[in-house]
Amino acid sequence: MSEETPKPKLSEVAERLYKLFHGNQRSVGQFNPDSGKVHTLDRAPVVADFVAHLKGAVGVGVVPIYDDATCSWAALDIDNHGETTDIPIIPLEAKVVALGLPLVLCRSKSGGIHAYAFFAEPMPTTRVRALMAEWSKKLGHEGCEVFPKQSKLHRQASGALSLGNWINLPYMGGRETIRYAVNAGQKIDLLEFLDLADSRKSTPKSLTQMVTSQYTNCPPCISHIMAGVATEGNRNEALFNTTVY
Repeated sequence: MSEETPKPKLSEVAERLYKLFHGNQRSVGQFNPDSGKVHTLDRAPVVADFVAHLKGAVGVGVVPIYDDATCSWAALDIDNHGETTDIPIIPLEAKVVALGLPLVLCRSKSGGIHAYAFFAEPMPTTRVRALMAEWSKKLGHEGCEVFPKQSKLHRQASGALSLGNWINLPYMGGRETIRYAVNAGQKIDLLEFLDLADSRKSTPKSLTQMVTSQYTNCPPCISHIMAGVATEGNRNEALFNTTVY
């Protein structure tokens, strides 16, 4: 009889979650479940924040955009706009699968949905925001919030970069969470979510192939700009040709 695989320690799981949602190192968001209040600390997120998050003591929020205008993950924040009923997550997940989008859907604390995209390496935020906005249209939620909320962080009057906007992360409370992910129409636990997120990490090549496959009948310069990979030398021509097309 084979021995059962030992369960990982809470700190080990927290570290996996921390690495998956690695973001800007100049601030971290916190959510107090007792008061419902949020605040921002001027320091980097640490694994201990994620331990507290999984225990349900203090929720953690991370700013996805780095100072160099790249990001390792992104999210669509599909809000239920104060409705008393949650947005149905199973039908939306089925739509994600049907469209072949590399998104992982999680219930948000307000009854909405966070649709996450994860990347194998940091991606230009401008390109990521354009892709996420396009995917929100395909999912029928055009105009929802896109994180990162900025294409780049701007300089303040003091000369320091702005902090950016953080988003509440899933699985606060661990097993007792209401911020769970779904896969194949079923609620999944945290370890399953981490494995799923790792399996759906996109590479620059896979994103380009996925986008350009939708424009197989158009000229190469147009398919490249639709994928966000037009070069400086032919960007103006590609934009002109895209408009004509």
